[in-house]
Amino acid sequence: MIRRATTCFFSSILSFALLAGCVMRCAAAQSKNRESSPECRVFSRGVPGHGRVALTFDDGPDPKLTAEILDILSENGVRATFFVVGSNAREHPELIDREINEGHEIGNHTYNHKYLGRVDAKRTEEEIASCDSLIFEHNEYTTRLFRPPGGIMNRDISRVCAAYGYSVMLWSVDTRDWSGRDADAICREIYRNVSDGAIILMHDGVRGHTAEALRTVIPELKKRGYEFVTASELIK
Repeated sequence: MIRRATTCFFSSILSFALLAGCVMRCAAAQSKNRESSPECRVFSRGVPGHGRVALTFDDGPDPKLTAEILDILSENGVRATFFVVGSNAREHPELIDREINEGHEIGNHTYNHKYLGRVDAKRTEEEIASCDSLIFEHNEYTTRLFRPPGGIMNRDISRVCAAYGYSVMLWSVDTRDWSGRDADAICREIYRNVSDGAIILMHDGVRGHTAEALRTVIPELKKRGYEFVTASELIK
């Protein structure tokens, strides 16, 4: 009786050890899978050799500035990429409709323009997913481009973007139009830094001199031989 109880006791210990080892191996495997999950593609410029550049606009839509920029783009036959903030898009869905109907491209710029380097992984996914859902639910538009506020990248952002099939679009020319600089300064910044394959960062959610600068920049870059395309076209 004692022998049988002892055998049963040691069998139980062995079973527990095997189970614990299995759990630990599974956890290690899951951790390894997470570590080796595919990274998203990150671009700061497009493919050179074609004389193309992309105008990109962050933080909109804004009822006044976005509409004015769309008018200028239409007048010049130029298509651009708008990285929209979800909360602004919810307030002005008619501008999202107009952007799409006029041949422009929509990108995800989070729902509340949160600097994702300051939040945890859960909040990062919520910010990206909420903006994604809003864009799709409104007009069934699927975007595959994401731009993090401030251009900040980290592992959480990379994983979420990979899971959603996003490419991250940074920039090669920062106009700093959000800082209040005048149109001439914005133009000079572009002329000084533009090159084949450039991604030009501007803003349509911050009041400034962006629209005024565009009226000069677009004809000048065309004169220099550049073709304006969307961000997705630029990276192909």
